[in-house]
Amino acid sequence: MAPENNSLHVIVLGAGVIGLQTALTLLEAGYKVTLAAKHLPGDLSLEYTSPWAGAHWRSHATHGDCNEARWDRETFVHWKKIVAEEEAAKREGREVKESGLGLYPAFHYWDKPELDIPHGESSIWWRDLVPDFKVVDATALPKDARFGVAYTTLCANPTKYLPYLQQHIEAAGGTIHRLVAPTENGLGEALAVLVDKVGGEPPYAIVNATGLGARALCGEDTNMYPTKGQTILVRNEGSAVTIRLAGGYIAYTIPRPGGGGTILGGSREVGNWDPKVDPELSAKIIEYCKELAPDLLDTNGDFDVVSEQVGLRPSRSGGARIGLEKVASAGREKPFTVIHCYGHSGAGYQNSVGSAKEVLSVLNDQRAFDGP
Repeated sequence: MAPENNSLHVIVLGAGVIGLQTALTLLEAGYKVTLAAKHLPGDLSLEYTSPWAGAHWRSHATHGDCNEARWDRETFVHWKKIVAEEEAAKREGREVKESGLGLYPAFHYWDKPELDIPHGESSIWWRDLVPDFKVVDATALPKDARFGVAYTTLCANPTKYLPYLQQHIEAAGGTIHRLVAPTENGLGEALAVLVDKVGGEPPYAIVNATGLGARALCGEDTNMYPTKGQTILVRNEGSAVTIRLAGGYIAYTIPRPGGGGTILGGSREVGNWDPKVDPELSAKIIEYCKELAPDLLDTNGDFDVVSEQVGLRPSRSGGARIGLEKVASAGREKPFTVIHCYGHSGAGYQNSVGSAKEVLSVLNDQRAFDGP
């Protein structure tokens, strides 16, 4: 049984999809939560990764990645429940806050399946989780593709989903502050400054969900690095998610539910901090995606491009970090109890619910250890 949490205050640092979902999960478990972040939903900054994401559910976990597979499973189940509840409310004429989530057919093709799924279908752990899973007949594969699967997946429109999470945090009694953490004097000093700025009841614990910002905030974690991604937003909303892992490139088309257009991608440039859009890469993305989404082309065979953008995925050698640390700060009698939750790379959306539940579990375990 979880401990009684009503009197315990937790500060969550970071308002990307990981921080927002973690704050909401802790509120729903009975904790008092303050969310503090430099960037909030609605902001557009290279430092704020979540708005730039493709934001659909496609597990990156292999059979050996038990934790990540669990996070992905829990997120899929949770998102699917939200969509079902929204659809039921609409059928019954009830008012509902739209989440920006939606179910879509998905098609995933591999040119070199031996690199990603060496045992074919049996390498795909989530085949029994997603609805309508099947192997694509060889005669229906794109040219040069050697394996493919079809299934039903979930997509999120970040321009709707991030504000949706923020609204639910506020409705559940959470408070939100726009604050900047100083990093020049180490994590302990940064936390002391933030706690003083938040004010009020001292926190029982602090969740560090600062994404790529954790590289500077946690100066000792040099495992953090950016993975640059470049995408193109086109005006029309696609009817399906399509992904192709080809020789030397990845191409995908991801609809944004609720009329948010479609994201075309993509790229994975490890260690690249460059904020600029690469015109040559954009041209390649358009070329690759024309085959994947011909239904989005106009009469001239072109996409109606809205924007081109770059995002820096918060990657980490060894995978995402979720764990507790006691952090001392000069002039304070007791160290801060910090639960780190960052480094999810390009899997933040699909990890978000399960990752937040793991933070809750770590927090509850610490509460039980500390006692009344």
